[in-house]
Amino acid sequence: MGEAPERMILVETAEDVEKLTINPEKMAYLTQTTLSVDDANVVIDALRKKFPQIANHRRTTSVTHTKPPRSRSRTRGRGRSRLVLGSQNSSNSKRLAEIAGLLGPHAHLIDGVKEIRPEWFKGSKTS
Repeated sequence: MGEAPERMILVETAEDVEKLTINPEKMAYLTQTTLSVDDANVVIDALRKKFPQIANHRRTTSVTHTKPPRSRSRTRGRGRSRLVLGSQNSSNSKRLAEIAGLLGPHAHLIDGVKEIRPEWFKGSKTS
C-alpha cells in the first residue's frame, strides 16, 4: 500500500471481496498481514472463488515477527496474564494483544517494564 497506493485495494474480509468490482484480467493479490494464517486464508479463498484466474505473487507473506508469539500464546495456560511488549500505535502489537486477550482475560499491551502493574498478577501461580 505504501509503494503504489493508487494501484492497490485493501481487502481485509470476505465481505470486502464481495464488494470488489474490478477487471479480473489485471489483478493479483499480495498479503502482508498481522492476521492469523487461518483468517488470511478466508480472504484468499474468497478471492479465488470470486476471481478464479487471480494471480498471487510468490512473495506473499505474513509479518514474520508476529508468528512465534502467536503460536506460543496458543499453547500456554489460559488463566495466565499475558504481556505484549510493543508500541501502542503498532498494528502488529495491537493484533498480538488482541489474540492474547482471546486466550484469557489478562492481556496487556505495554511499551516497557515501567508499565507493568503488580495487581495484574495477584492470584496467579507465578506471583
